[in-house]
Amino acid sequence: MKRVLVVDDHLDNLYFLQALLGSQGLEVVPASNGAQALELARQTPPHLVVSDILMPVMDGYTLCREWMADPDLCHIPFIFYTATYTDPRDRQLGYELGAEAYLTKPSEPEDFLAAVLPILARDPQTGPSCRPSTPPESTMTRYSEALVRRLEDKMAELEESNRRLKEEIAERERVESALLASAEQLRQAQKMEALGQLAGGIAHDFNNQLTTIAGYSELLLSRPELASSPALDEVGEIMRAAQRASALTRRILAFSRRQTWQPVVVRLDQIVAGMRDLLDRTLGAHIAIECHMDPQVEPVEIDIHQFEQVLTNLALNARDAMPEGGTLTLRTRAVDLDEDFCRHHPVLLPGPAVVLEVSDTGCGMDPGVLERLGEPFFTTKPPGKGTGLGLTTVLNTLRLAGGCLQAHSQPGSGSLFQIFLPPAGRPDPSPGPPETETEIPRGSATILVVEDDLILRDLVVRMLQSLGYSTLTAGTGEEALEILADPDQALDFMLTDLVMPGSLQGWDLARQARNLRPGLPVLCTSGHQQRSPEEKEAGSRDFEFLEKPFTRRDLGERVHWMLNQSL
Repeated sequence: MKRVLVVDDHLDNLYFLQALLGSQGLEVVPASNGAQALELARQTPPHLVVSDILMPVMDGYTLCREWMADPDLCHIPFIFYTATYTDPRDRQLGYELGAEAYLTKPSEPEDFLAAVLPILARDPQTGPSCRPSTPPESTMTRYSEALVRRLEDKMAELEESNRRLKEEIAERERVESALLASAEQLRQAQKMEALGQLAGGIAHDFNNQLTTIAGYSELLLSRPELASSPALDEVGEIMRAAQRASALTRRILAFSRRQTWQPVVVRLDQIVAGMRDLLDRTLGAHIAIECHMDPQVEPVEIDIHQFEQVLTNLALNARDAMPEGGTLTLRTRAVDLDEDFCRHHPVLLPGPAVVLEVSDTGCGMDPGVLERLGEPFFTTKPPGKGTGLGLTTVLNTLRLAGGCLQAHSQPGSGSLFQIFLPPAGRPDPSPGPPETETEIPRGSATILVVEDDLILRDLVVRMLQSLGYSTLTAGTGEEALEILADPDQALDFMLTDLVMPGSLQGWDLARQARNLRPGLPVLCTSGHQQRSPEEKEAGSRDFEFLEKPFTRRDLGERVHWMLNQSL
């Protein structure tokens, strides 16, 4: 059996050649470098050697040179099999060193065997003459040049690998940074969501209490025997305090983004005037506030409480830009928008518009910061000092109002934010002569009141009974269902809270009530304005909604209107 010495530092290549040559009935002796191959060949000379070139310890060229210089080995055919030295000059050098064949990887098995087997089958006496001598100087020069070329190629490969590695590291660092930023954004979003849920829960309970305070105050004011009592002034003050507290609750809900959009026609100077005390307390004594309101500016249609949050966010950003103190200026003016402006702000149409400018004398912003304004979670404030959601909330509110925001700033020159809004196109809502208050409509229907707060439930019952209605009460949805399912119980109307203890909440109760008593008017109430899309759809389609806190007049007028609609 003929023996073939295979020299290669890659185990996969050795395994391939062992399997291929072994399939031809040949004995394969593996070696991982030139030095090991020489040692094995001098112990037991093979009939053929197949060698890679690029190997550790001793490369293939050196092995071939040593092979041809050894009188006991030089008559044994030598074949190069390489994937690295493929240049024609490398091939020429291999033949000059004494190789009988120069093959390149990868080769098809048939092609490899077609080149190797004839050489192996040949009589050694008919092969090339043995040349146990030192190669000529020109061959050694080419050998050196080949090594230099390979070294240069290897350096280029290493540089390319290093470049790719640096790119991969940079990309990994970018991804890791993005993941960290996403994690921080998620944490901030979760924190805001938790704050929103807390605010919504507090608002629900607080609005229940405000409804009670305002409701009993209204009942006292409606009693004819107290018409001339000096205590009515004090009761009126209680009513006004409850109304101010209700406005505060709306601001909390607007801050937590759990306030439904409820636009009204209003003048911006009225909103600014109503917020002046709050801004003075919020910004601190080191910030001076100047207001320049144009009385000729047309009114706009906007949700007052959410727009108050817009001004609050802009004012707080201005305060943070003036840590040593400064001036915050609020100014309104009328403008005519041209088509070029509206092309860049398609939410607005060419023509008259209202502008509210909020400017400060703070540190200003560079162009890079200006470009990212409004980007969710982007903030220049240190960790724990800002969420990066303030201006996002501002932009969302203005988008709902059909307006937009422009920012102008330079480092060291303060900032100017311009709020553009379309005019309402409706009459000026400025207060005129007080209208004569009409009497609250009365009725005689039987109304089921479903409310878990006992004090509030008693108040609603008193309100309705004072208007002539008969009432039934339930503290949970399950109790209400028992009344609704009783066929002997006459019932004309149901008023239910949305948030109650137990598994049966207000919207589900309303739907089941409609199934049990088709056509039953259902009025839902809540002090928690955040509702799911399904709840909003159900409320707009099938049921009326009355927001807490409500007054006796609010309740009486809504009930009377709904009963008339159901006839």
